[in-house]
Amino acid sequence: MKFALTRAIVKPFYQAARVFMQRVLVCVVVCVLLVLPFGAATVTAQSDRAHEVIELVNAFRATYGLSAFQVDPMLTAAAQKHVDWMVANHTFGHTGEGGSTPTDRARAAGYIGIIYENYVGGTDLDPAGAVEWWKNSPIHRATLLSQNVHVGVGTAAAGGQITYVLMAGTPGQRPEAPKDTAPDDGGDPTADPILVVPVIVATPREDGSVVHVVEYGQTAWDISARYGVPLDDILTLNHLSRDSVLHPGEEVFVRLGPGQSPPPAPTLPAVHVLQEGETVWTVAAIYGTTVDELLALNGLERGVILYPGDQIKLRAPDPTATMTPLPTVTLLPPTITPTLASPTPAATGIM
Repeated sequence: MKFALTRAIVKPFYQAARVFMQRVLVCVVVCVLLVLPFGAATVTAQSDRAHEVIELVNAFRATYGLSAFQVDPMLTAAAQKHVDWMVANHTFGHTGEGGSTPTDRARAAGYIGIIYENYVGGTDLDPAGAVEWWKNSPIHRATLLSQNVHVGVGTAAAGGQITYVLMAGTPGQRPEAPKDTAPDDGGDPTADPILVVPVIVATPREDGSVVHVVEYGQTAWDISARYGVPLDDILTLNHLSRDSVLHPGEEVFVRLGPGQSPPPAPTLPAVHVLQEGETVWTVAAIYGTTVDELLALNGLERGVILYPGDQIKLRAPDPTATMTPLPTVTLLPPTITPTLASPTPAATGIM
């Protein structure tokens, strides 16, 4: 009797618990079915975009006779981790989580060697647009056409913006600094050089204008993306072209103040004196012209060897320029100074 009473009391609780567990199981299954396709689709989309970027980059390299990059899983992991961190923290640059550098992130993923890194992002930016931006920026183009062997690409999308990170590398140990030398600032002699300084948004000036002072490695596109201003607006406002190279210390107008007039177009210098390491292509990129125009203007042919100190004409002489007149010279008649002849001595004879 006691056993039957206990069974009668426990059975309803058991049945209720069973029903509850069945309902929980159904909820879990439904949640998994809802989440898995979305997550799988997101990962697939990221993988497809990264794959397309690599294909486009390798096709670009082929036009220059360069071998294709080989996909490296460690660089891929490092690139994906960095792009995820940038998007999550709304911070874009080559300095990543914990102040890490591209080399730090590659090393943490297991890849030791020389590392180059590109990043780009934009609203609904597709892989072709990303690669095109890199091709049009000299410092990023250099990564695409570098002698590196491996590549990894990561992508992330958030808020309608798609961001890409490309890491190119060559395996090998970083060369050690000579043991008898030490950096003047007491820092690490093997520390990574700063290739690109992240863009920091400038505060408006008193007149309401926003002016960005260029730091090393920054491009007009970097400034455009960071300030959220269309690239064409910045190029037009500053009399720049898509091939223009910005230099540290230059001021770039991002926005004019109320009633402020655009800055006047800069006057192109007549000549450029070649510095160590510069080429005709470098000069063309600096001044927003083309190699063919410079060659024609200077009467040069492709393949010519130039040396530091050589002068490259940047523009034809101004046809409206007038020569400074020489001062008027009045010619005076010559002054004749009379010359007195010496007296002729009298002839003498012997008488």
